[in-house]
Amino acid sequence: MDKWPLVDEVEKFEKKRIAYINLRENIIVKLGESDLQRLLEICRPHLPADLGSNINDVRTLFKELEKKNRLGADHVGVLKRILNETRNEDLLKEVEEFERNRKDEDNADRERVETETKRQGETSESVEPHTPSQTGAFLQKKRVHTAIRLGSYNVTIRPSSDGVPLMCRTK
Repeated sequence: MDKWPLVDEVEKFEKKRIAYINLRENIIVKLGESDLQRLLEICRPHLPADLGSNINDVRTLFKELEKKNRLGADHVGVLKRILNETRNEDLLKEVEEFERNRKDEDNADRERVETETKRQGETSESVEPHTPSQTGAFLQKKRVHTAIRLGSYNVTIRPSSDGVPLMCRTK
């Protein structure tokens, strides 16, 4: 039995989230509390003015940056700046590798969707039915599945059992 595309998306998201959490925890452990004041100075532009005195450890600092969407799996710029300024080359390389892997995965997904869309476009015929039931009958007869991309959504139009086109949307 085939898995739903949404399950694949959730699995990819979870892998990326776990990789980010592991990276973040590794950085927290290696930075330690001795650099906290320096880290607070580096991150001050990204934090509310009254919050600095409430941060007692690196983990809390990172949690606050995550709440403000300044730090996360898709936002590692602050981490790179911290590691540059603390001259921690090994951790900086880890962050850059994480970022590169994430971008490579995103590009591979985009190319896969474009390839599928092109392949499906090449197999469909160019006919303009006039009513929804004619469209459905045409799709049912030809077993045509059309996939298009609207913004961040993939839309698939396929025949249903009653002859009316069925549209499925996935993110």
